[in-house]
Amino acid sequence: MIEHTTTSQLYFRDPKESPPPRNSSLLLLTVGGTLAIGKWSEDCIGWCPKPRIPLNIKLKLQEQFLESIKNDIA
Repeated sequence: MIEHTTTSQLYFRDPKESPPPRNSSLLLLTVGGTLAIGKWSEDCIGWCPKPRIPLNIKLKLQEQFLESIKNDIA
C-alpha cells in the first residue's frame, strides 16, 4: 500500500471562502479528487499556492541540467 505523506503547511483553500488568483499557476484539487497544476477552472473544488523552491534545491536542479547537457553533447 502506498503511504500518503502530507503536511499542514500546505492546504487546499475553498474558493468560496478564498477566491483563487486568476491567470496564476496553482495546485488544484479536481472534482475527481486528484491533484493538478494549472490555472483555476470551475472543474476544481480547491486550490493551493505552489511551494517555493529553496535556493539549494534550485542549485541542484541547475547542476543536474548542466550535467545532462554535457552528457548529450559528449
